[in-house]
Amino acid sequence: MGDAGWYAVVAAFHRTDPGGLRAGNRQMRKIPYEEWIEVVEDGTIGFCLACGEEAWGVEPDARKYECEGCGRHAVYGAEEIGLMGLVDTGSGEVADA
Repeated sequence: MGDAGWYAVVAAFHRTDPGGLRAGNRQMRKIPYEEWIEVVEDGTIGFCLACGEEAWGVEPDARKYECEGCGRHAVYGAEEIGLMGLVDTGSGEVADA
């Protein structure tokens, strides 16, 4: 995903999630591929896109769950994160889900 696509995802998140990220706060984090593929295989783990904390007991398609660590509604299931293009392969490209 190019920079324009990445910023579009962040902008959409800012507009649609009143409990989530706000302008001036951290941007959504990309999840390293090695970490992402392990949790996809488990099927019950997600990530907070605000602080990066793992969340347990999360459905693969979860969106905007509350993070126990930072309290923001930014926890997404691992498969959903892949579909959103937020997996960092290290090559500058996004892994296919």
